[in-house]
Amino acid sequence: LDQVEQLDVELKAVVGEQMVSDVPIGAFLSGGLDSSLIVAYMNQHRDDPVSTYSIGFEKSSLGQDVIGSDVEYARNLKDHLNIDYNEIMLNSDSSTILNKVVYHMDEPIADPAAMTTYLVCKAAVKKSKVILSGVGADEIFGGYPRYLANSISNYYRYIPTPFKRLLEEIILSSKV
Repeated sequence: LDQVEQLDVELKAVVGEQMVSDVPIGAFLSGGLDSSLIVAYMNQHRDDPVSTYSIGFEKSSLGQDVIGSDVEYARNLKDHLNIDYNEIMLNSDSSTILNKVVYHMDEPIADPAAMTTYLVCKAAVKKSKVILSGVGADEIFGGYPRYLANSISNYYRYIPTPFKRLLEEIILSSKV
């Protein structure tokens, strides 16, 4: 098998192993490749629809966001996969739960996803006691922009010194 086929075989097997449970199993579905693939593999191990939980932001809350919301992709998947799609939409009033989130944390965590995780888990527990997610796939497969920057920086050493200085001057003088 080539590497892509081997990865497919391994991922199917791992998801299949996680499907052995005596309680209802669901999945977090962001609409990204990792969670979408997990849900698709989950479907191969069940006849009934997989309960999925997606969280999104109202457009009015995304004014300053650079990336935007993935919920559109998750919605798209509900039409292509056999799933019980559950969606939570956040707005600026969602910050009222901050005290509850802090209360439930064992230690301080500087992760803005803590609030969305709390809300999606609160919704998921109504139908599912075990949740599969694609958390960690970005670290394994280099899906974050910082990994791209690191890769690009490897080529920086090959730029001749005069061009490096010019580039640095331009960057430092810009009002970024």
